Amino acid sequence: MPEQISQHFIKIRRVVVPTLFIVITIWSIFTFYLIFFGWPLDKASANYAELNIPAFLNTKTNESLQEIASPELMSSLSDEKINLLLYNLSSLGRLQWNSRFIGNATVVVGGTNKAKYEAIATFEVSHANIVVELVQHDDKWSVYRLDIIVPVEGEERALSFSIDDPTTG
Repeated sequence: MPEQISQHFIKIRRVVVPTLFIVITIWSIFTFYLIFFGWPLDKASANYAELNIPAFLNTKTNESLQEIASPELMSSLSDEKINLLLYNLSSLGRLQWNSRFIGNATVVVGGTNKAKYEAIATFEVSHANIVVELVQHDDKWSVYRLDIIVPVEGEERALSFSIDDPTTG
């Protein structure tokens, strides 16, 4: 009987130890990947948002939009829609202040890395919530979607530079 129990534990150990080794190895590789690729992406995409979105909100020009917009975003917006959105954005006045962008990047193995950030901005005429989605192509971040959500008489109106729904809300 003790011999049977001993044999049983040996069989279990032959399965459990290699399984634990495989699980620990996979977890280590995943953690290594996130440390060396995920955190730098967070930092790079956050820096991109911190530098480029306020600059665009100050200039509000077609040229400054083209500098920050992804190819997907630019191809989805007509010249008429861009002009209307820039006109509406200009009605807010000059950017006075914005909070830090809060969010993170998503690492996609073998795919396109994306990031999403939010900030609060104060313009001459109103304040707004800024929501920006970034996409990375060839190690370069660009804007995939930009929503400027402005309260208007108890409601919120969105000025949206968007592939999904390029409307002025």
